[in-house]
Amino acid sequence: MDASMDTERTFGNHGIVPSLGVIYWRTDPPNPDTEALVMYRIFPNVVTGLRLAMAIVVLVLMSCGDAISVTSLYLDTVLVLFVVAMLTDWVDGYLARKLNAISQFGRMLDPFVDKVLICGLFILLSGPEWGGRPSESPAFQNTSGVPAWLATIIVIRELLVSMLRGFGEAGGFDYSARFLGKMKLCTQTGAVVVILLVMGHLADRRWALLIRDAGLLITLAITILSSAPYLKMTASRLWGERRPSG
Repeated sequence: MDASMDTERTFGNHGIVPSLGVIYWRTDPPNPDTEALVMYRIFPNVVTGLRLAMAIVVLVLMSCGDAISVTSLYLDTVLVLFVVAMLTDWVDGYLARKLNAISQFGRMLDPFVDKVLICGLFILLSGPEWGGRPSESPAFQNTSGVPAWLATIIVIRELLVSMLRGFGEAGGFDYSARFLGKMKLCTQTGAVVVILLVMGHLADRRWALLIRDAGLLITLAITILSSAPYLKMTASRLWGERRPSG
């Protein structure tokens, strides 16, 4: 028997010779069923990647416009792209469960993309191009209604939960989204939809402005409350680590 056969270990379509540190491509034919399974299982992450691309487009469009110069059609385009992007959040989750393709990478990528889109939009909507001050310029009556302090709280919450989730999952704990976390994302999405609709079509309707402002307050409350489960889980873990054994 060839001596190299004793040291050869194979994985998939690759061979490894540890004694030489060589990785080579095997000559045996690939398994179509295995390759198809791998492609199916990465598909949810591909959908998430598409959502990230759409998020970037939405943020670029919002960065290039302002409350004075944009048209209703411009805002409607941003709205459609935003809604499609958020719908893919449900699609990739459904595919991951259906194909049994839930992975650690996907669990990290999915909330990251959500945070990029939501935090980016609230930061832009609270800025001078979209937030403005109606008392200073009549042209800024068509504003987002998002104060800078509200956007700051939303960003702080997302950074805090990301830190806690990274800390928890590094220790093998399940920090996947809870009910309040999912409700938080729904209210934030709804708030952005209402803001874009009001700026594009209903800026002169007082009832629409009241609905927008009420939605922002509800979004703020749920955003703050949704951090409680993560704080509780982290506190329980820290308490368990410090508690003496025996």
